[in-house]
Amino acid sequence: RLERRQRQMCIRDRRQTLQPAGYRVSVVPDVDAAIVQVSEFAPDVILAGELMPGLSGNDLLVALHAQEIFTPVILLARKGRENEVVQSIRLGAADYLLMPARETGLLTVVEQTLKKVRDGREHDQLFQQLGDKNQELQRQLDEAADLIELGKDLTAVTDASLLPGKIVERFSQMLQA
Repeated sequence: RLERRQRQMCIRDRRQTLQPAGYRVSVVPDVDAAIVQVSEFAPDVILAGELMPGLSGNDLLVALHAQEIFTPVILLARKGRENEVVQSIRLGAADYLLMPARETGLLTVVEQTLKKVRDGREHDQLFQQLGDKNQELQRQLDEAADLIELGKDLTAVTDASLLPGKIVERFSQMLQA
């Protein structure tokens, strides 16, 4: 009963810290509800206790990865549970916070994790743009190579009457490629 009361106070404290800072906060009662909510809501970050009703924070990490949900998870752990924290990091937790934590500590960890998320999205976007540009450059290189081959063919023709036929032949090959 005391642990449940402490958990409710912890949830209320997190909400009171994060909402005034401009974050939308959704609280769920257990791991199963968390997985459903994450699938529907797609949050930018998840705060999860190491011990939750039903399953642990590590169980949540495993379940999320099994469903190919890669939302960063910040583990909230009690002091003295560092071994569980290490295991959580190995399972993919983005960060952790030892409880009880100060408001500034919670905000700092959340903001750092969200910055990593934004940086990752920006990296992915830039990588995609780079790939698109590389494809465009490769297409232009291929066209330039075709034009160089056409130029070679045209300069090799000694009989001017054969020139139109060579041009048509080369353009036909280029269009088929």
